[in-house]
Amino acid sequence: MFEQPLDLRNLWHVGPPFTAARGDNISVNHIIQSLVGAAICQWVFEEKFQCTAMLKSPVLEQYRHHIVSLCGEKVLRGFDFAAHQSLIDDSHFQDSVLPRMASQLTERFFVAVQPFLVENQCTETNVRFRPILEGIFRDALDIKIAVMVSKDMYECIWPAPDSVFEKRSMETERSKYHREEPEGFRSDSRVRLPLVPGLAVYDHDRAMVDYYGFQRSDNAAAGSRRIIAKAIVLI
Repeated sequence: MFEQPLDLRNLWHVGPPFTAARGDNISVNHIIQSLVGAAICQWVFEEKFQCTAMLKSPVLEQYRHHIVSLCGEKVLRGFDFAAHQSLIDDSHFQDSVLPRMASQLTERFFVAVQPFLVENQCTETNVRFRPILEGIFRDALDIKIAVMVSKDMYECIWPAPDSVFEKRSMETERSKYHREEPEGFRSDSRVRLPLVPGLAVYDHDRAMVDYYGFQRSDNAAAGSRRIIAKAIVLI
């Protein structure tokens, strides 16, 4: 067995390990799709958003301190959300910062999955799929920054392999485009492979912009939960 790089081991941990170990008849395309979904969850949604334009500094912290002292926390909150939204809307951020981040994530992914590709496939796959992957990661980054400046708390829905299929928060590839369920579907069907992450939102009243945006074990939301997009899975 090849020596898996750290990124691939981490993606493998949340993606297709159980089904691969069972020897299920799952295509390489589905495995790669699952790894892309896992990368979106781990590297974008659940990771702290970091760019130089949003780094904290002692001067910035003093500005915030004085605004609170003079105007109160409510005013600071308004300034914080407005300043971040202005930065996000700026053409340099949209046309340079986000595309560069999407390109870096794409390169990271290609390095991680390189063990799947034979030598003569690497260049061909890179050229063919790079624009597609960059577009996918750019879409994920757009969701991430929209979540950051929202008052609500969000959840990335990424079902574990072999978990019970939950119709409320999951859908199959077939049911996404057809009303009827796939052949062999039962109410207790189990997830063979997660393919595309879903999104849920909780009623929340965030005090300041949150560079994570998605709930974590140490920062879980208690409000009512609504499904925005179901996770797509293979059963």
